Amino acid sequence: MTATTTKAIAAHLKFNVEVRLSVQATMAKWKKLTNDYRFPEESWPSEALDVIYRFVEHELAYEASDELTYRVTVNLPEDTICGLKVTKPEIESVDLDDYELEALD
Repeated sequence: MTATTTKAIAAHLKFNVEVRLSVQATMAKWKKLTNDYRFPEESWPSEALDVIYRFVEHELAYEASDELTYRVTVNLPEDTICGLKVTKPEIESVDLDDYELEALD
């Protein structure tokens, strides 16, 4: 009699997810948040948009990326999907693709 062994087969799924996230604040709040990105000799009104852009690129994008990565890995079910055991997801990359600033009334 021959012993048979059952081989397991893993299906590795890769998803591309597009997320749009908006944040808003008063100009006073932006000024406070972006203080490290300002030039002391420039006035806030003349440099506000440039400073906010730098803040978005160098700080906000990374913080949001970390937060999204954390939430995706924490909020997936620990039980099964379609009756299959699921492993903890590995986030390969979260990159800022584009952004724009919009003045709100």
